[in-house]
Amino acid sequence: MLSKNFTDLIDAQTSEETVHRFLAEHPEIWQAALPRTDRLLSKINLHRFVPDFVAGTHNRTADRWSWLLIEIEKP
Repeated sequence: MLSKNFTDLIDAQTSEETVHRFLAEHPEIWQAALPRTDRLLSKINLHRFVPDFVAGTHNRTADRWSWLLIEIEKP
């Protein structure tokens, strides 16, 4: 059902902000796409840039974080 709602949202060619809000409200979508993500942050200000999402994975052995910046676009 969730995947159908997401597909319908994209097919309707809604705004980028509407898609962003949907993705922020349904972190299980990110868990399926990025299974090793330990943190998911939305619209973090990185001075000149504000990515839509930032996904973090913590390497416990090395005790360091790896970050993936995600920019979405209007469907």
